[in-house]
Amino acid sequence: MRKSARLFAGAFALFSLGLIAALPVLGQNDERQERSRFLTYVEEQLSAPGRMIRISGIDGALSSNATIDAITISDDGGVWLRIEEAAITWNRSALFGGRLEIETLRAGLIDWPRMPVPVPGAPAPEAGRIALPELPVAVDIGALEIGEARLGEPLFGLAATLTGDGGILLEDGSLQSRFVVNRLDGPGGQLS
Repeated sequence: MRKSARLFAGAFALFSLGLIAALPVLGQNDERQERSRFLTYVEEQLSAPGRMIRISGIDGALSSNATIDAITISDDGGVWLRIEEAAITWNRSALFGGRLEIETLRAGLIDWPRMPVPVPGAPAPEAGRIALPELPVAVDIGALEIGEARLGEPLFGLAATLTGDGGILLEDGSLQSRFVVNRLDGPGGQLS
């Protein structure tokens, strides 16, 4: 279960970084035009060769409470990660003090059937290691909530359906985290 917890944490780190990068980039103008520019900007910033990010149904991007209907990440083999019913409650003014303070970061569903197809020429990630991103601000996520996460068998040799909650503090190159993950299928169980 340790490997699944690391993969689960990695998915949430990616989800968190995507949502974090998406929030502070908008100015106000025509709502439909800004939404289109905003989504295009975020998708371009997060996408890379061999990785395509798509975001749909964003609401409240300029407010302290934002929601996203779906985020998908795909490669040449198709979608390998889908996040649905994402929501964030955050303190926008904390950015002026060099902190990203998120009260709640939530996903109703995370569907992660497989790992991404390796990009030719890209360095292979070290097994079992998650590299901490270097961010210009400290990141404090008070409550990280996952309604359901479906992990495919190719991820760690056993399919699993999980739920979880926790919190993350990423500051000065260090990471503090707390998670409680409950397995909903098979033999069940809990990892803290």
